[in-house]
Amino acid sequence: MNKKLIKTIASITCGLGIVSSIPFIISNCGSSSEDSLPLNVLPYKYLLIQENREGKMCFYGAVLELVQEYTDNPEAFSQYDTIQIPAYVETARINSLANFCGLAKKLTFEKKSKFIETTYNCFSGSSLKSADFSNCTRLTTLAGNCFWGATSLSSVILPPNLSSIEQNAFGQCAALSSVTFPSSLTTIGSAAFYINTSQQDVGLKNITWDAWQGADQMSLQSDSFQKVNTSGTVTVTNPIGDNDSAKLLEYLKTKGLPEGWDAA
Repeated sequence: MNKKLIKTIASITCGLGIVSSIPFIISNCGSSSEDSLPLNVLPYKYLLIQENREGKMCFYGAVLELVQEYTDNPEAFSQYDTIQIPAYVETARINSLANFCGLAKKLTFEKKSKFIETTYNCFSGSSLKSADFSNCTRLTTLAGNCFWGATSLSSVILPPNLSSIEQNAFGQCAALSSVTFPSSLTTIGSAAFYINTSQQDVGLKNITWDAWQGADQMSLQSDSFQKVNTSGTVTVTNPIGDNDSAKLLEYLKTKGLPEGWDAA
């Protein structure tokens, strides 16, 4: 079944108002193949994917059959902990990881991914522990509240060409202690890593920038790093000038980073 036919079936099915057991699951589409999936990756037949109103192939979440089958026999799913988004998927809808019966611990994307757009709250409130966007070379923006409330998220690899992280994208991700920003990143919205808790030693405490282009190239809000850990370390791994880590540290302190932070 080719992609054009799958899209046609998707449009017809949506027109009929049928969105549960859908025959255009992408296991035979393009380069995506069930046979090549690692053993810990949930089979593609459990992913609900269809063309949205903008004509983009969209990941909507889990098919209804997953919940039914998991309820009947949870042991049959014990090997799965990863949701891999197939290469031709371009976007994801709100709360797309909410109904995976706790199986969505890791989020990855197939090689040569066409994923180009996150949406508001698309992965929020999930049980994710890690997210790897390294194959998402077309993705330049993480939408507002993208991972809001993903309290177990402790590891994230950002898209290599990321330019913008919007407001509250990682809000309430208390387990996320370290993040590495690509040199392409220039914009961070308000309270992007905000943690509202009285607990000590939670939230962001290690910030690494691949290469920092200087304050004149940045567009951060005055509270972009509000309510992160009270102490931590800022590092520039590939400095362009002298004392880039120290310069970046001082700049980030004007954007909400607490005074207790130091440069590596």
